[in-house]
Amino acid sequence: MPNPFYQTTTISYNLPLGSLEADLKVFNIQGALVKAIRIKGNGNGIVSFVRGELVNGMYIYTLNVDGRVIDTKKMILI
Repeated sequence: MPNPFYQTTTISYNLPLGSLEADLKVFNIQGALVKAIRIKGNGNGIVSFVRGELVNGMYIYTLNVDGRVIDTKKMILI
């Protein structure tokens, strides 16, 4: 939230109890990995992005838990 964003955005997630490893991967529209964030622990959490970490454009991000893709969404930086 928000999406599209200009300065800052946050991505909320919920990791199932007992999950061993998780990460959030961000890809540009061409499919190249631009950022990978290791997530530790279980339950609810938030990952934040601020202007300057990414260039303007559309991105696809995926939440991976224990080697499986749990969710995939788009975000737009303007």
